[in-house]
Amino acid sequence: MIIRAITKSKNNVQDRYTIYFYDGTCLLLSSNPDCPNGFSHWGQYFGIDDADFEQGSFNNEQVINWYQMPSIIQSHIEYCIESSGRKEPTE
Repeated sequence: MIIRAITKSKNNVQDRYTIYFYDGTCLLLSSNPDCPNGFSHWGQYFGIDDADFEQGSFNNEQVINWYQMPSIIQSHIEYCIESSGRKEPTE
């Protein structure tokens, strides 16, 4: 799975991080997705193009890169991708 963009909400909301994939799916995460009160949910997005991400922020979200996320979030994303059965496209 190829990550298209990662955003972090500027508001203090449950779904703090959103990971957008090129296949039209997204993964919404809280700051503590592995905790009992945490949040981790797959979704879909429509009407967002590369120009939105290139602006650096949209919908009150700031575009960030992989290394700006805590390591616990990074490992949770890797686990979700692996356990979903979604793979990189083959040529």
